[in-house]
Amino acid sequence: MNSRKGPRKAGSRGPANNDQFIDATPDAETSPNMRGGSPRNLQETKVYKDSVKGARAAWQNYLAFLAVKFHDTPRRGQEQFIVRMSQTLTMGSAVLITSLFYPFLPTPVRVLALPGVLVLSWWLGTKIVAPQVTIRFEKHLNQEF
Repeated sequence: MNSRKGPRKAGSRGPANNDQFIDATPDAETSPNMRGGSPRNLQETKVYKDSVKGARAAWQNYLAFLAVKFHDTPRRGQEQFIVRMSQTLTMGSAVLITSLFYPFLPTPVRVLALPGVLVLSWWLGTKIVAPQVTIRFEKHLNQEF
């Protein structure tokens, strides 16, 4: 608390009196937070909504492009794509599952386990998963005549 009376010295902090105080608070008309219906968070702004709309449109265009290209591919190419995706998913899943307990394995077991897991997951993706996916997607694949 300041108990001094009288004028302040030059260079002291703060305003000398209330007449020199500048009120910078926004008006009710110009402040985005004071008027009704204004955005309260980032997701309510026009820029965010336009960005999301553009990203969704780009994603939908990409999916449509993939659908057209998949439909235009001959059946053998479609089956090869299914096999590759099955291999990728099974091998990726196997690597993720292996990484959970890999640090706890002794080094000689690590050296033998990783190639074994990869070969087994490749075989599962090729011989088990891909035929099942092909059967499920049969109605979406091109028919051979």
